Amino acid sequence: VVQTALDVMGTPYQWGGDGEGGFDCSGLIRYAFAKHGVDLPRTSAEQAREGVMVDKDFERMRPGDILTFSSRSDQGITHVGLYIGNGLMVDAPNFGEVVQVEPVMWDVYVGAVRIVG
Repeated sequence: VVQTALDVMGTPYQWGGDGEGGFDCSGLIRYAFAKHGVDLPRTSAEQAREGVMVDKDFERMRPGDILTFSSRSDQGITHVGLYIGNGLMVDAPNFGEVVQVEPVMWDVYVGAVRIVG
């Protein structure tokens, strides 16, 4: 799953994108898992409710965990990324950007879910 997400690095951000011309954050996650036979819901909030919650402990996170973020506590989960290890994630960050590897955004980090054991 991690390699699949890494393989599309450089693909443009596209609101609602799921691989046809670009990705948004949840579209990238859904795409990476779907290539390995795992069907996930479409939105970040829905994806955050899948799998098993991982303790909010950096040492317990594994590559392939879905990281969840919220820029405002009153909005719930607003963003997801795919953890790749060493404090880094694959992300489709925002308009005008591309799928890239970047540090985990600890200031808006909410938690992580593990889809495959």
